Amino acid sequence: MRQQRIMVGFIPLDAVGPPGERWAWGLLSAEERIRAERRVRASSRLEFTVAHALKRLMLAEATGADPMTLRFAPRDEHGKPALTGGEEGFDFNLSHTAGAVACAVVSGGGAENGIGIDLEAADRRITLELADRFFAADETGWIRAQPQPDQAFLAVWTLKEAFVKAAGRGLALGLTAFSVRPPPDQGPDPQPARLLRQEGEACLPQPVRLWQWLTPSGHRVGLGLTGPEVEQATVTVRTGWPGLTRTGSGHESGIG
Repeated sequence: MRQQRIMVGFIPLDAVGPPGERWAWGLLSAEERIRAERRVRASSRLEFTVAHALKRLMLAEATGADPMTLRFAPRDEHGKPALTGGEEGFDFNLSHTAGAVACAVVSGGGAENGIGIDLEAADRRITLELADRFFAADETGWIRAQPQPDQAFLAVWTLKEAFVKAAGRGLALGLTAFSVRPPPDQGPDPQPARLLRQEGEACLPQPVRLWQWLTPSGHRVGLGLTGPEVEQATVTVRTGWPGLTRTGSGHESGIG
């Protein structure tokens, strides 16, 4: 079996100064700049600009290409973007929220790879009625039984978002058609989470893996991977990125 390599780039936006923002803008395509300029709030434009620059830098590192020459097109009828130009076996996904952006890139394992990432601020205000409305009954029961139900909600939410993004079909997949369970340990290293159940349209033909962790900046990350069975999936997380931020560091966790 082959090995899958997952790189996650995470950038707290308070680490991006004006020089980093200008450099990020210079990496974007004309179409990406138009999309960024449509955003009314400066913070939203910054999130978009840095996220798409990070995407280009990470894919350039993975493929050896010039980040400004990368081109993208819908992967399939569901519209998930894909890298074009002959590079196969790569998939990527973006997430941005208040104060941070993240990108995940997977290589190895073949063209069937699907990656999804979701990022939420751990102090985001939520109401538990959202769980009753959108989640499966077993997930709602688990959330309400936890000492910190709000944090339990965010843990389940980020994993479910990562699952549907990896599947490439978005929320139309139906959030009640599958159940997830966060890992018991919530620290800075990616920890395996569980997919408890999937049915109907949510039954994917490929194996699914899930991870979750908390960043030092107070963001919860959910990561989903679907693709052929592999010998090992290695998740590498890098905080910061040269050019976009002043410093960069990372840690690596190998998951068999």
